[in-house]
Amino acid sequence: MTTGDAVQLARKALYPLYEAGEAHVMVEMLLCHILELDRLGLRMAMQDRLRPEDRQRFEALLEELVSGKPIQYVLGYADFYGLKFKVNEHTLIPRQETEELVEKVLARIGEQPLKVLEVGTGTGCIAVALKKNAPGIEIMSIDISQEALDLAAANAAMNGTEVDFVCCDFLDETNWAKLMDADLVVSNPPYILEAEAAAMENHVLGFEPHAALFVTNNDPQQFYRKILDWANSHERTKAVYLELNQQFASGTLDLYENAGWTSVLYKDLNDNDRILAAFR
Repeated sequence: MTTGDAVQLARKALYPLYEAGEAHVMVEMLLCHILELDRLGLRMAMQDRLRPEDRQRFEALLEELVSGKPIQYVLGYADFYGLKFKVNEHTLIPRQETEELVEKVLARIGEQPLKVLEVGTGTGCIAVALKKNAPGIEIMSIDISQEALDLAAANAAMNGTEVDFVCCDFLDETNWAKLMDADLVVSNPPYILEAEAAAMENHVLGFEPHAALFVTNNDPQQFYRKILDWANSHERTKAVYLELNQQFASGTLDLYENAGWTSVLYKDLNDNDRILAAFR
């Protein structure tokens, strides 16, 4: 089997499951990973025969992709904000929309040596990207999952950043005493209702951790309300940045504005209301 044969085989297997453009990107990612080539090197290697061990690995990983497993979980990493992050079944896959959240926060921080609290870290992609691009900040990042925190810590070390990771159930206010008094809070919390599960794609619903996707009490404002309570109880906190469920974005905006915060909604690349910035 040549590299070109592998490309054709993988495309044929994935085209029924994904749009052609997405399948093409996945095939390139898969073979570049296996053969340790960049995209140009892959194109130049189309006539090369795969080594037996590479063919065996290709067939095994392709089988995982055909099962619906996301490419990032198959490869074990994802790219985010120009950095590489390990991913596993305990964490959500970093998404392009969340890069926009990081961009908004970095614009707010500028050169200020602020203290930042992140609620719900997952892979650590937000915290690490912020610290990498604004090294003067002090950042504490919390999550209820110790497995996620272990991975986030590994990602911080891999990307040469220092983040204080703390295992904490933020919804339990008795835990707040151990958190830093932050200037800014950022969060991409669970925000999907269980009723929305039926419309979700299998490669998300079947593989990504439900605890990081779904609110626990069918309240779309669950985490946003708690973050507001936290911010209102900490005079130092002057800004909050949140990634939103677009279906309830206007409700989240009202929640913060009714509490006296000046709030702005930003749309993502797909023209959905995705980010809330709130100030006082």
